[in-house]
This record gives sequence, structure tokens and C-alpha cells, in this order.
Amino acid sequence: MSKITRVVVTFFAAIALLFVGAVPALADHNAGADLDEGGDCYYGQLLSGPPKDIRTTDYTLIRHGDSLLVVCYFSLPRVILADEDCLGCGSDIKDDWYAPSRPAFFTNPHACVPPGAMSPGGDWPNGEMSRWTDAKIVFYRTHAVLTCFWPDDPTDDPGAPGGPPLP
Repeated sequence: MSKITRVVVTFFAAIALLFVGAVPALADHNAGADLDEGGDCYYGQLLSGPPKDIRTTDYTLIRHGDSLLVVCYFSLPRVILADEDCLGCGSDIKDDWYAPSRPAFFTNPHACVPPGAMSPGGDWPNGEMSRWTDAKIVFYRTHAVLTCFWPDDPTDDPGAPGGPPLP
């Protein structure tokens, strides 16, 4: 094999590994109500807050007119330890988390995927891209409330489960 062929093959292999390795990590970068897998609401560990993913089944979807609001309530322990054995899980950039004694507000831009979207990547099950919005969360003592708001409900987009068919 010539040197140029090896360089080209190595380059494309490196790009493929980058994308294959990055896909599972995308779930750690977003939040939302994951209705397709277990019916829970989640908040990724690489967003502002605890060093581990948090999940709850205590959430509600509020549709008013054309808008959609997802509200999730989390009950948390007073301390969440960073996982030292998990390389790339966020613990290498985050320390142990202690429940704040004052409300701590965070906005994570474009981090919330709509209900029914596939979490890594935030696509609809058919592969079409879903619309993301900001994930807004407040942590206070052993509780957290996450809100995600879309002024135009994305669950009726083409490609969404139950939405209109693709053109």
C-alpha cells in the first residue's frame, strides 16, 4: 500500500471513529422527555449541574394553542459523586455536586429535544432532524425543575411520531 493510500485510509478511519464514538455521548449533552424509551424525563450530565445523568418519571406536557411546554420534576440526593472510572462521562470536567442551599438557575442553549425524538442526536425515529430548544433548569436543595418550551409544537412536524407524513 502506498504512503498516500495509507494516509487517506487513516484519515477516513479517524473520522469514522470520531462519529461512532461521539454518538453515545450526545445523550449526555441534551435533555427532554424521552417518551420512546421508558417514558421518563432526563437531563444530561454534561449540561450545567450534576456530574451524572438524572432521570424522573414525574413530568408533564402542556399544550396550549400551538405551543408545547415540557416540565420535569427531579428529586435528588444531597451529594452526587463524580464517577472517576468513567472516562469521557463528564467526571473528567466536573467535580462532585452538592445540592445548592439557594436556587441555582441554568440555561443550556439548544439542549432540549422534543418528546418522541431519539436522544442521541435529537432526530425523529425516521431520521429527520427535530427542533431543539433551550433547557432551563433550577436546582434547589434536593429538587430540580426542568422546563423546555416551544412556541410552535414540534411534535406535529413531518417525521414526528403521530405527525404528518414526509412530503
